[in-house]
Amino acid sequence: MIVPVKQLIIRGIAWLSNQVQKRDKIKRTYWLSERLAEYNYVIRFIDRFAQFKENKPVPKVLDIGPGRSPFPALLDFCGFDVTAIDLKEKSGFWSGYFNQYYPVKNHDITKPLNETFDIITSISTLKHIDNREAAFENIFNALRPGGIFVFTAPYSHFKSFNAYDHPSAGYGKDREYPCHIFSFEFINRMKQKYEWLLFDEIGLQVFTGEFWTQGKRLYPTPEQFKPDLAVFAFEKPVTK
Repeated sequence: MIVPVKQLIIRGIAWLSNQVQKRDKIKRTYWLSERLAEYNYVIRFIDRFAQFKENKPVPKVLDIGPGRSPFPALLDFCGFDVTAIDLKEKSGFWSGYFNQYYPVKNHDITKPLNETFDIITSISTLKHIDNREAAFENIFNALRPGGIFVFTAPYSHFKSFNAYDHPSAGYGKDREYPCHIFSFEFINRMKQKYEWLLFDEIGLQVFTGEFWTQGKRLYPTPEQFKPDLAVFAFEKPVTK
């Protein structure tokens, strides 16, 4: 049985709080991540979708690039059949991203998958991939007809570029991986190419500046008509 969204969020927050308490011995600078808002909307979209699947087999979920996040474990805890994949590097920045909460398979999403899923999620992961078009193609092929693809990414109505390369970037200039901003043109092109249906979307503002990383970080993260972060949910038509 799929848990309703209110119970899911309450149970999820309690579980996450317990995990955070285990790490309290490490002192951290106080700031709140935009993940709180991202998880909120991704879970809401998933819950709405799952309600349409009542009395059907438990939805299979693919979570792409969880890194150290407990998100796939949370979905598993809520009753979904979850597979998590990430690119496990032996060296470099991402090599230290061990997930202690859930088993993660080593797979590059720019390469084809050999399974299909009812729900595919990716929270602020696709922004770090140069070949995003290959990733979208493999996601489309792995998504079952009638399934949804829910992802979050930095967003701009106007243009797509590596946020870390911008002269006004607030951070990231010294990082060895990109942070691509998803433009309206790119999102619309992917939507038209695969004939995805828009299940839902929300725009959020995380920074006070013009683009991602620029200016001061905002919390709470307000919904905005001109966002710098977006949450999209696309549905694959049953005829595709």
